[in-house]
Amino acid sequence: MHNPDGHDLDTCPVCGHERFCAEGLDPVFGRVGYGQCLVCTYICTPGAAEDEAFTEHLRSMDDE
Repeated sequence: MHNPDGHDLDTCPVCGHERFCAEGLDPVFGRVGYGQCLVCTYICTPGAAEDEAFTEHLRSMDDE
């Protein structure tokens, strides 16, 4: 499938296809991509990506 924005494609967390067009990474932790899936049109905003990255960060602290 052609990626019109030219960004890297990742696996969509909703539909599981490798068609999530990541436009960037969360602004605080730089771990979770934000963008839109080219198949199911799921959209992850920078704020949602930051929230998810913060949750992952807290989980990693619990593992220590």
